Amino acid sequence: MNPAQTPVASEAAMMVAMVQLTEPMLALTNLPYAAGLLQAYVQHAAPGRYLFLLPLFERLNLDDAVAQLALADCVGFSVYVWNIEYSLALAKRLKEHKPEILIVFGGPQVPDQATEFMQANPFIDLCIHGEGELAFLELLKRFDQKQDFNGIAGLSQRTVQGEILTSPRGPRLMLDQMPSPYLTGVFEPLMLSRPDMDWVAIWETNRGCPYACTFCDWGSVTASKVRDIAFERVQAEIHWFAKHRIKAVFCADANFGLRPRDLEIAEALAESKQQTGFPLTVYTQTAKNVTERIYQVHKRLSDAGLSPVATLSLQTLNRDALTAIKRDNISLKTYAELQRRFRREGAAAYTDYLVGLPGETLESFCEGIGRVIAEGQHQELRCWCTFILPNAELNQPAYRLKHGIQSVKIPMYTWMQPVQTSAHCIIEYQEMLVTTNTYSREDWIQMRAFAWLTQLLYYSRALQPAMMLLHEFSGLAYHQLLLVFMSPDLPNKYSVLIQLRDFLLGHAREMANGGPEYMPCEDPASGRKVWVGADYFAAILLLYSNRLEAFFSQSLELLSTLERQSNLPLPPGLLKEALSLGRALFYSQRSEGQTFNLTLSWNLWEVYQQILRGDEIALRRESGELQCRRAQIVWRGRLSNQTVSST
Repeated sequence: MNPAQTPVASEAAMMVAMVQLTEPMLALTNLPYAAGLLQAYVQHAAPGRYLFLLPLFERLNLDDAVAQLALADCVGFSVYVWNIEYSLALAKRLKEHKPEILIVFGGPQVPDQATEFMQANPFIDLCIHGEGELAFLELLKRFDQKQDFNGIAGLSQRTVQGEILTSPRGPRLMLDQMPSPYLTGVFEPLMLSRPDMDWVAIWETNRGCPYACTFCDWGSVTASKVRDIAFERVQAEIHWFAKHRIKAVFCADANFGLRPRDLEIAEALAESKQQTGFPLTVYTQTAKNVTERIYQVHKRLSDAGLSPVATLSLQTLNRDALTAIKRDNISLKTYAELQRRFRREGAAAYTDYLVGLPGETLESFCEGIGRVIAEGQHQELRCWCTFILPNAELNQPAYRLKHGIQSVKIPMYTWMQPVQTSAHCIIEYQEMLVTTNTYSREDWIQMRAFAWLTQLLYYSRALQPAMMLLHEFSGLAYHQLLLVFMSPDLPNKYSVLIQLRDFLLGHAREMANGGPEYMPCEDPASGRKVWVGADYFAAILLLYSNRLEAFFSQSLELLSTLERQSNLPLPPGLLKEALSLGRALFYSQRSEGQTFNLTLSWNLWEVYQQILRGDEIALRRESGELQCRRAQIVWRGRLSNQTVSST
């Protein structure tokens, strides 16, 4: 920006405002951590020179938001996929209201190559790339002193001729120079102004990621090398969380458990919970290659009641896809052993898997999910669509051309968030990968529907016990058991199964054509309309309709056909009892918590638990009673005189 174009600042202390709409969460609100970091750094470096308004962190009506920000001389926007459209709309409205205001954009959603972005949004004066603390302080000084912004590292600006110039990034910030927004009191005024809020503290103990996954922009943003924040500061921030009764902490480390000291940090969190009761919950993103240390870290957090579930991220098991995304997974043998250890110790773990990576095929995707189940993931599988971030390698023109990437933009909603009907609601969008050289758009539709079907049939527990027995005793692969429900040749007598298949395929097709991932559904517990996935919607439809009996009877007939075709059929009546067990587990999830009693002639509950733990299976005749209520299970075996309770 030319000095002649620079707005005139007040001679008094300069007024600065930050906008960081935080990611929606259920019942909790994230503290605007990125905005807090910038404010803490500026106020530490230039005390008293810059006055910060309270940060804007929630979606107000645009006119109300403009009124709140209009006092500022400079407004910084921290943008990501969940707030970019609102931020752009607000910045445009703010510039129209006050043309002399300086509008600065930063964050992961700002493209490294910012020319098109700034040309499309002429109300943006400056863009900061990468870490923003040094650049933001320097541009405030230049603006305050009526100078131009030439020479500021990592900055995009307009020339007098309207060209967009981007300067190279400077050295990365030394983290011991970065004040803590928690310990410097940045957030206290905001928290005092909103005593109604339950806050989530976003927290770093290190910064950086050593991995180079092409679908992620983390490694590129942080330049790969991991830098630790001083342990003394980490401990002090844990004390701050307890003092301010922070219920949840989201650890923003890319790979918690990667560093040897992470076990000490987990211990400090556990001690804080034991001594003060806070925080109640800690969310972490575990290292990509799981090690013994990560097991010990999660075990400590789990024992303290801080982290109910650990992440085992695989993303794919296809070797070509792993090569395409520059990722090395842990061995399946290690993965299976970790699953068994977590289960035996009562520490739950879920697995992340991505739908439609480059190099994947429809066949490899379905087989991969089956292998994940076979290697012990019976607790939870989270299948995510592959979204394209602006600065990820996946979005680079050469990479897109090499892998034949085609994408579609879809509206972005958040799972279980209330459906907004306000006219001024601004919709955010995500760019989703739907075609590559190795799969067609129709293949993607089949993959997405198969992932939902796996959630609905297996991880809802509805057909899980039956499929476990068919896998363990009849030798049928899990993906074969699931794919039969996707068959286009299902006879008309399977009317409910056909409706479920067509519903999932239909919604996947809508997504592939630009429709939203989630759909509105009335939550049975609250009665509110919320956004849910197609698998959840279908499960609610079954649970609260008259189709449940037909679903289980048709599933029994379909699975019995597969059983008869196998070389090792199950003992007579066993499959039917396994379906009855699955029905009890599924039905016990109804919100009214009705009790479901089931008489069994086999020790199915024990066998089910043995398979879950990865123990040796001992199937025997044993009559008994099973009682299910709100997922609390009590088994009373008559012959062995055993009573077993489990959740």
